[in-house]
This record gives sequence, C-alpha cells and structure tokens, in this order.
Amino acid sequence: GVGAGYTNTTGYSNTFVGVNAGVTNTTGYSNTFLGERAGYTNSTGNYNTFLGESAGYSISTGNYNTLIGKDAGYNANQLATVVNSIGLGANAFTTRDNQVVIGDHNVVETQLRANVYIGSTSSTSHTQPTAKLHIAAGSATAGTAPIKLTAGTLLTTPEAGAIEFDGTDFYITI
Repeated sequence: GVGAGYTNTTGYSNTFVGVNAGVTNTTGYSNTFLGERAGYTNSTGNYNTFLGESAGYSISTGNYNTLIGKDAGYNANQLATVVNSIGLGANAFTTRDNQVVIGDHNVVETQLRANVYIGSTSSTSHTQPTAKLHIAAGSATAGTAPIKLTAGTLLTTPEAGAIEFDGTDFYITI
C-alpha cells in the first residue's frame, strides 16, 4: 500500500501490507503488519504481528507482540514499549509486558469450551485441569492468593450460587 514501510532504512525481514502500514519503521525487523496504518508508529520494534486496520498503531519500540482486530493496540493507554503481550479483538490494548487482553470494555461474555487451569508457572509442562475451573494453590506471600474478591454492593435479590463480598462479610447464597 502507499507509504507502507516508507521510512525503513536498515530494518529487514518485514512484511507491510496496507496504506501506511509500518510507515515509521526505520530499524525494526521481523515484523508483520497487515492493514491500513497497522504498526503505524513502530520504529524499532521487532517480532511483532499486527493484523487489522490501525492494529498496533500506538506501539513504537515494543517486541514480540501480537495484536489482532481493528484498532487493537491503538489507544492512549497502550504501552508503546510493551513486550510479549497479546491483544485480541477490536479496541483491545495492553498496558503491561507479558499481558493477554481479550476484547475491550464492550465485551460482555467470554466463553471457553473446555476445562481451564489458572496458575501454571512452568514454561515446559502444564497441569492438566481436572475441573471446569482449576486454580493453582497460592502461597504465604501477599498478592498470591488463589482467589480474591473486590468489595462491592450486594445483590438486591440474592441468586442461588452467588458469591459476594461487601468489604466486611463474605456471602454464599444457597
């Protein structure tokens, strides 16, 4: 597309497809930007994959990121230097390294069709979940509890199976 990779000087192994895709890339390498303005502000970032109109627009120097969807990574809160993060869906953005974000604030439901394990710390093997939701044990260190509820307003009409916390008491409705 017009302007794709326009300022590339020593960057290599890049694929820029779409009007102004990777337009400010100068030395970044091994990037794949597909869509109008995808990777628009990337200058030195490497190993990024941005798919969709303006996907990855706000990332300038980040590495190893994947953003898929219209305007994924195009937000004032998007961390421009983010590393190893994934944003999936229109308007999704990442604010920390090693973060996965599915959807934006408009998403009202996420369905996973199989058992889910939360808390694996191994890069070589993973625990096979033995329940619909299987949560790893916490530790004695603050901030590592397996489950934590934020205090909030209780339901006006209790619902069977609801779990709530009002800041003082914990409730389970049977």
